[in-house]
Amino acid sequence: MKPIKILGILAAASCGLAPFGQAQIILAEYNMDSLAASASDVSVSAGDLTAADNLAVLSTGNPGPDGGVYDDDILQAGVGTDHVYNTSAAAFENLAYFSYTLTVDSVDPVSFENISFQATRGGDNPGRGFGLRVIDPLGTAIDIAEDVPLTTPRGTFSDFDYDLSSIASLQNVASGESITFQMAVVMNSSFGSATRSIDVDNIQVTGIPEPSAYAALAGLLGLLIVARRRLRAA
Repeated sequence: MKPIKILGILAAASCGLAPFGQAQIILAEYNMDSLAASASDVSVSAGDLTAADNLAVLSTGNPGPDGGVYDDDILQAGVGTDHVYNTSAAAFENLAYFSYTLTVDSVDPVSFENISFQATRGGDNPGRGFGLRVIDPLGTAIDIAEDVPLTTPRGTFSDFDYDLSSIASLQNVASGESITFQMAVVMNSSFGSATRSIDVDNIQVTGIPEPSAYAALAGLLGLLIVARRRLRAA
């Protein structure tokens, strides 16, 4: 078969492959049985939930009387009275947040698509919220959500869902590169308790492991183009 015909067949095949290579999967999940990830795809490794210097509480369990107020364990993230910040920017600047890092382990790059979780107030008092940002592979901090208020009382979660696909630096993240999510605890200083917290559960990060078929196909097309040029030259 002539190279030009093979080129046409491979081009058609590449178009046919595209839809099958775009399946979104769960890359990492934290269900709060512990501070470790409860599940992760083989394409990434997921680090433990870690408290920054000025986060007073970061623990999993089922808080409250009579065996707890939830059906299962959740994450408590709280600050002491000496580190109360009413904006996420201030909380991030003063290290009142927790974080977790995802590192691409696969040979193929990974594109991060979405992050979702549940959150609510860690007590009866209002004036609690959060901020969310991601540190991309270049070390740039990108705000995903700022000063989000938590309106439901402890025991009743609200669902939060944020798109990551529009953040260019989170697409096609190469093997060995990492991204870090950080969640700040935002508090109104108008109420007094020793520790002020928010409750978080079911963190889930989804993405698309980019298939190696594209890279292999691109390489084969390149070889055939070179072969075609040599035939023309001859």
